[in-house]
Amino acid sequence: MISSNTSLNELEPSEVLEPSSLQYYEDSLDLIWKELARLNSSLVILDKLFDFPSDWILGPEKETFLTLVKVSLFENSLLIISKLTSDTSKDFLTLPRFKNWLGKQIKEEYRNSFNRSLRENRFNKAIDASLEKVKCIRDNFIAHLIVDENLRPKIPEDIEISLREVNTICKQLNSLFAVLCFGEERLMVPIDYSPIVQHPVGSDPRSDIEYLLDLIVQDSYLFKMPEESPYWEIEKEHLDPEAINIINKYRKKFGIPEV
Repeated sequence: MISSNTSLNELEPSEVLEPSSLQYYEDSLDLIWKELARLNSSLVILDKLFDFPSDWILGPEKETFLTLVKVSLFENSLLIISKLTSDTSKDFLTLPRFKNWLGKQIKEEYRNSFNRSLRENRFNKAIDASLEKVKCIRDNFIAHLIVDENLRPKIPEDIEISLREVNTICKQLNSLFAVLCFGEERLMVPIDYSPIVQHPVGSDPRSDIEYLLDLIVQDSYLFKMPEESPYWEIEKEHLDPEAINIINKYRKKFGIPEV
């Protein structure tokens, strides 16, 4: 018999769980994984979009599409987090509920190891506070439009959540999910979004979102100014230094001499 201190990462679920629970375990784990993969993928895209200088490249008159994409992905991320952590109906599959169910299916000799892993990945107070904000925004603004007498969303003024906080929550959910997977590793984003994937020599390593944003840059007036504007030398003197930095950032990326 393996010691109760054995790392569960070294074992298969079939070794750790009671046989009668295996099918439900695998089906539930797969459902949660798909939701987490959507969350992780959405956040990768959001990170790219928030870093993209659309105000310089597109201008305010052509930012509508990217703005709607950012809002939609951000709200969808909050919905997934709420779905996986806060929904309370007995029919809802959440990470905490699945974790509690799983604790009862662990064979006796492995429960100490499992409980120790859970303690090491317990949500801290900051995460709990962020999850409360997610639930408040989800309940009062995203899933429902609850307003006060002045038709303003019924969300306390101090309730706001940043992309950084959402990324932190996602990392914590990933860590808890990894514990529930035992030794099985699952890719949490598409292959072209993963930083650990090695691309074949000579292939384009960019993800689809990077590729699309690069096309927008290459077609922009700002980026093409040095080659296409007959007044470039004059215009350059009056351009904001940030605009010059953006031009040079992408010229360097595309292998073009800086200006």
